[in-house]
Amino acid sequence: MTLLTASRQFDRIDSEGQLASLALVLAQAGGKVTAEERALGRGHGSPSDALVERVTGSILAGSDPLGDSFMSVRSGQERRRSGAVYTPNAIVASMMAWARRYGTPSRVVDPGAGTGRFVLAAARSFPTATLVAVEIDPLATLMLKANAHVMGLGSRLTVEALDYRLLSLPACEGRTLFLGNPPYVRHHEISSHWKTWFSESAGKLGLKASKLAGLHAHFFLRTAQLARAGDYGAFITSAEWLDVNYGSVLRQLIARHLGGVGLHMIAPTALPFEGTNTTGLISTFEVGSGAEALVVDKSASMLGLGDLRSGSRISRDRAMQEDRWSALFRPRSSSANGSVELGELFRVHRGQVTG
Repeated sequence: MTLLTASRQFDRIDSEGQLASLALVLAQAGGKVTAEERALGRGHGSPSDALVERVTGSILAGSDPLGDSFMSVRSGQERRRSGAVYTPNAIVASMMAWARRYGTPSRVVDPGAGTGRFVLAAARSFPTATLVAVEIDPLATLMLKANAHVMGLGSRLTVEALDYRLLSLPACEGRTLFLGNPPYVRHHEISSHWKTWFSESAGKLGLKASKLAGLHAHFFLRTAQLARAGDYGAFITSAEWLDVNYGSVLRQLIARHLGGVGLHMIAPTALPFEGTNTTGLISTFEVGSGAEALVVDKSASMLGLGDLRSGSRISRDRAMQEDRWSALFRPRSSSANGSVELGELFRVHRGQVTG
């Protein structure tokens, strides 16, 4: 029935060990399972044939049942500590629609891939592209391999089980698409080694970087190091960096080095990140595009995103003049009665309140 030998069977996922056991059954016939990944499922029983059949069918239908189970069995606190917040399908679909409209890549790179929601969607959209998924969590890499094997991706997919900041990419004919959800990990959880790397790497690009930046900022910077002219991409993150001091390096990377194309804000009421009441932001870019304007838009729902085509055009010069990029999402206007917005007089920082 399965390649695992265990006396106990289960028909539902109640633990990470059972999730790993199921993923092993789905993945190991395809090879490339590491000893560390194999150990995750050892001693947790084996999934029933009915469960394997249900999950296989769901994967082939385009769902992510392994990722959904992961979100259930691993606590929210632990997932937030490592930045493991998976992206809803509606957002993945919008970003993929933009990527298809914007070109056809030879290679797709998914930083912080998780179970592969982005890279597997890209596999369907770009059937000739090579696929690179970067993920450091062994349970996530195991689930990703299971998904990929069920989908029959074979040699198209390379899973890099390492920190994205250590990734090297060989030369590639054609364009590379960078697509994904860089993990949001606060600076408190980032080692001094990587904070120094961030500061020094930004300095080599002529940028001043704060060591208070979260991990997602590091991923943007590594992308700027890896990408070449003509490469393009779309990342979904929290919108916090639009205004905070540490976000200055991201704003300059988008405006200057990555060739920002668009900024699309998603209201927190749409819950772009499961279990977190946070404003989402999709940033699109094309290295060396020379675009004179950014397309900016905000949506109250994920379904309103479309293919990220609509929005107001904001000149790059204006963007560089603005100290807070949330201002790009509202038109400049002067009040008839001479009043001004509170935010034009005072800046409110995190940890402060107004009465």
